[in-house]
Parts: sequence; structure tokens; C-alpha cells
Amino acid sequence: MGGTSIAFVEEMAKTRAEFIAFGKAVFGDPANAARIVAEINASAGVRSVQIDAECRAILHYAAVCFNLSGGLFDITAGVLRRIWSIERTQRPAQAELAPILDLIDFNQVEITDDTVFLPRAGMEIDLGGVVKEYAADALAQKVQSFEIDSAVINLGGDIFCVGAR
Repeated sequence: MGGTSIAFVEEMAKTRAEFIAFGKAVFGDPANAARIVAEINASAGVRSVQIDAECRAILHYAAVCFNLSGGLFDITAGVLRRIWSIERTQRPAQAELAPILDLIDFNQVEITDDTVFLPRAGMEIDLGGVVKEYAADALAQKVQSFEIDSAVINLGGDIFCVGAR
């Protein structure tokens, strides 16, 4: 194995450790209110929450997904879990659904360089749908920085390919 290959493997191990640490910080024990997503959700309608560059980048990635999907991919839609679950056998009544739908609108989320604010009490963000894609893109950039022509990145079943083969 050449020097570039060894350096690449070492860099991938370091990157993996960074993503694991980030994942634990963001998605760790949901009972821990100090976690960033839980804090953002708990602060909805009350105050802005400090975020780091990585969280800001993920929120901006969520904005790209929202815009590319014409608003169909919305990280604020997780509030639907309150009234809609697999156990529920009937569709929610319009009167039950309306107040929840009022909480869904990524356009209302206020993101600055170092804060995020959900302006309506009860709003929530759920980053589960974007984090793997964000991680795959970041890993692909690392792979390409080592001038590797082709690679397959598998993140628990979400697969991202780099190159032609």
C-alpha cells in the first residue's frame, strides 16, 4: 500500500470519528436538553439558539433540499408525528390537522451565521432526513481530495458513488 493509500485510510478513519462525534452531539440522548436539536425545538417561539458551523451547514443543506423539492422536503414536517403514526388507523380530522400544519414551513426558520430560531411555539426541526446525505457529500469531497477516481460510500444502506465506476 502506497503512502497516498495509507494517508487516505488514516484520513477516512479520522473523518469517521468526527462524524460519529458530531452525530452524538446532535442526535445523542434525546432526554438531554443540552443537545442542539432538542434545544432548538424546546426554544421554538422563545429564543434563538447558538449553533456551530457544522450545524449551520446542515441547515443550509436542508434549505437546498427544501428549494430543490419545491418545498416538499421540509425538516419542520416532523411535527406530524404528534397526530399521525403507524398505530393510528384513521386519518386525522381537518380540525386536528390544521394547527399542526400551521407549524410546518421551513421558510419561517431564521438562520444566521451563529444562531437558529423557530419563530412559532411548537415548531420543530428534524434533521434525520438530511444528515446522511450531508455526511455522504462531505465524505465524497474527502475521497476526491485524495484524487481517487472511483469509490462507493455506504452509510448504513444509503449509498453514494464517486466517479464513473
